[in-house]
Amino acid sequence: MAAKLEEEIEDCLACYAFPATHRSRIRATNCLERLNQELKRRTRVVRIFPNREAVKRLVTALVMEQSEEWVSGRRYLNMVPFWEERRRPVTPAPLAYAAD
Repeated sequence: MAAKLEEEIEDCLACYAFPATHRSRIRATNCLERLNQELKRRTRVVRIFPNREAVKRLVTALVMEQSEEWVSGRRYLNMVPFWEERRRPVTPAPLAYAAD
């Protein structure tokens, strides 16, 4: 486990490259869980699909509906803080010199 963590440490800490306001939403899988819950609810109503294309149409329609909601209405992530943080110049950390 420790070796795997060392190899993948950058991926594990990738959320820290984003503003603090985004981190909780990036780390969590709430949006995926909500989408899966909605898919389950809608497929329960249909019960039996005539073919694979019918399932694909339903999933595509739900995902497009979710995307439109995020674009036009309630946003999942407000990107303004992200772009503001990216515009700030990066100041290098002061160097610490060892005492001779």
